Amino acid sequence: MKTLFALLLTMLSLAAQTIHLKNGQSIDATSLRRDGQMVMAKLAIGPAGSGEIGHPVAAIASIDFPEPPELGRARVLDSEGRSAEALTTIEPVLVQTAPFRDIPGNWWMQATIQKVSSLIDLERLAEANTLLAAIPANSADPKLTESLDLRRAEVLTRKGETSAASEIYDRLIAASKNPAAIAEAWIGRGTIHLASDAHEEALLAFLRVPVIFQSQTAFLPPALLGGVRAAAAAGDETQAADLLNDLLTRFPKSREATTARSEFSKLIPTEEKTPAS
Repeated sequence: MKTLFALLLTMLSLAAQTIHLKNGQSIDATSLRRDGQMVMAKLAIGPAGSGEIGHPVAAIASIDFPEPPELGRARVLDSEGRSAEALTTIEPVLVQTAPFRDIPGNWWMQATIQKVSSLIDLERLAEANTLLAAIPANSADPKLTESLDLRRAEVLTRKGETSAASEIYDRLIAASKNPAAIAEAWIGRGTIHLASDAHEEALLAFLRVPVIFQSQTAFLPPALLGGVRAAAAAGDETQAADLLNDLLTRFPKSREATTARSEFSKLIPTEEKTPAS
């Protein structure tokens, strides 16, 4: 008999989910649960009735799962430097989505990548590595595959294994068709250059993001902070101050703005005010 916890692990009750079968049929379900190699769909029958019907996993092409709101919330928390809260927020999503991880349309991979990001930000690199190793490498979505590669490269960079990390970044810069992945890869290259005291190369790498990838707003704060660090390390306080002002003006609540206020307080104009959180 299944325990209550096991039942929670095999159920997903969201607003509405559509099952697309390989025979072309689509079924709208009010809730789903996994039972071995079957997906059990609860269907509305009449004004107040309901029933449940099972579909073999092998017969399912995909399922339209709504995006879990906690996923977006965790991303925001991470961007604000609240990674411990992000980690707590994303855990229920992993529990919800894990039973359906082998069915196209699920959000397990995105939730797992978010958890890895939070672990990296918390410097829990061993846990991040363990989780990365447990993720199947056969995603049909190139963006998810690239996101996994970027997480692996970030772990390698933080561990000082920069040659292996550089190979990943260079490959993505050369071959990716995803602007977000390329922007993040340039930030990774800049971070490696900065760590090896190649300040000019680092600055050029970081500045590619706000110049070429302006629409990738999620990556502008880390690129600007990297630019501030590279310019300051190169002795160009004027450019460092300009980049710092851009960061604080446009992204005042970002984790990078908080870090910059601490690292470069002497470059901040006296009239700059720390926004209320």
